[in-house]
This record gives sequence, structure tokens and C-alpha cells, in this order.
Amino acid sequence: MPLSRWRARLPGLARIFEDAGVVLRLFGLPLCVMDGRLELSNDAHFSPRVTVERRSVDGAPGLTAILSRDAGRRRSKPAVCRPCSARKLCAGVFDRYLESFGGAELAPRGGQ
Repeated sequence: MPLSRWRARLPGLARIFEDAGVVLRLFGLPLCVMDGRLELSNDAHFSPRVTVERRSVDGAPGLTAILSRDAGRRRSKPAVCRPCSARKLCAGVFDRYLESFGGAELAPRGGQ
């Protein structure tokens, strides 16, 4: 889904969760989409962990353990992100998103 659609829907979605007293954390959205709302970003609350994922092992269904040292696995920060003030906190955007939509909708936050 294009980032512009997330930007348009996120304020209302966040309000629904806040009104219900439920914590909303989103994984994989760059911080520029969240309009500075770090509390919504899993990236800002990430801690290293081991996750177990399904994948093919020797051609058969299996499980494998993945050590995630940071939130940025399979994500990138294209050149447009260089001046962003949130660069150190943000893990970027999924590589697959960039392949599908490009980086035109990324909007670096002001300052450095």
C-alpha cells in the first residue's frame, strides 16, 4: 500500500486505538509516515531478539531461528532519507516496498 494511504489513515486508526485504551505499534512503516509519533513505531521500541519463522528446509516445510539485531532487516534507507532528523531511530522502508513503489513518497523530517 502506498505510504500516502498510510499517512491519510493513520491518524484515525491511532485515535480508535487510543480511545479503546489499546497500545498501537506498527512495524515496517518509516517514521516520516507517522508524523513524529514515535510511540506508534515498533522501531523506536525494538530490542534484539530471536524469532522463529516458517521456511523451506532442504525442500521440506520447517522452522528456522532468526537473530534480529535491529529492526531494519529487509529494509533500506534510500538517498532521500539522508537529511532526515529521524534517521538513527528509523529502520527505513522495506526493500520490497521500494521495488514496488519507489521512494518518492518518503518525506525526510526536518533538521539533522
